[in-house]
Amino acid sequence: MTAERPRAVFAGLGAACPPDFEDNVTLAARLGVDPAWIRRRTGIERRGRLAPGARLSDLATAAAHEALAAAHRTPSEVDLILAATTTPDELTPGLAPRLQAALGARPTGGAVDLAAACTGFLAGLQLARGQIEAGLAQTVLLVGADRPSAWLAPEDRDTQVLFADGAGAVVLVAAPGERGLLAHHSVVDGSAAGVLATVGGGGLDPQARPRLHMNGGVVYRRAARDVAQAARAACGALGWPVGAVQWWVPHQANARVSAALSRRLGLAPERVIAHLAEVGNTSAASIPLALHAHRGRFAPGDSMVLCGLGAGLVATAVALRW
Repeated sequence: MTAERPRAVFAGLGAACPPDFEDNVTLAARLGVDPAWIRRRTGIERRGRLAPGARLSDLATAAAHEALAAAHRTPSEVDLILAATTTPDELTPGLAPRLQAALGARPTGGAVDLAAACTGFLAGLQLARGQIEAGLAQTVLLVGADRPSAWLAPEDRDTQVLFADGAGAVVLVAAPGERGLLAHHSVVDGSAAGVLATVGGGGLDPQARPRLHMNGGVVYRRAARDVAQAARAACGALGWPVGAVQWWVPHQANARVSAALSRRLGLAPERVIAHLAEVGNTSAASIPLALHAHRGRFAPGDSMVLCGLGAGLVATAVALRW
């Protein structure tokens, strides 16, 4: 008899945000706009900002410690560390080796950074699932952490009102049964990469200060269309009707984007998790932060879809049973 393939199951969650937040009143005064305009445009009330000299790796480590404690695991039990970030403290070494050192872990499967922007956490789930189902890892620590505030032009209203810093972590463990990560689907269009990109600071222009560029109108339209396509495909692989999924956790990009996605998929508002107002768009940290904040609402076995659009452009959806 063939042994049952293990599933990658959520075992613990952790979260960490900067101690300092910038509210709409303060930000509006700095940008010369109306606080009500920010609220209408984004749905955000405040956003965390790491102070100059503070390390993103410290936030990531705090989130990881909480996730490990919630999972009743020690760092020595972690087989693989995945860090989803596009804003590490330095280009090399990556955030994942920094986490390994801070935790005192000895992951024989490695410590790897994933630079997939706002869909980095979802990419990490796909990789963790593969490692666990293949029997190559029993325990995976996945951290989504970003500091987009470092790359924002001070005068760019479109990005300043949206992006924030933060870290969220999950521990995934191998377990038998029907729970865990079940399906995923991505829609990739590299031809649209220029609509959401960090310009400068790379190999082509190493002396320039990196700045985040976003064509908000195009991103808005593509997020609703492409994420809906990815979500329908992930649900379809499992025979799940979209309307029967109990929980939807979209990337917390913008309240208008979440509303457009919900309309396109016909989702009931009470089934769509919203955590944007409290923390802002934290890029790869947004989905684990939302899961952590609302974890008391989920019951074992609940059906769930995590989804979002990130730079690339890449739209991804992951279907699971909690």
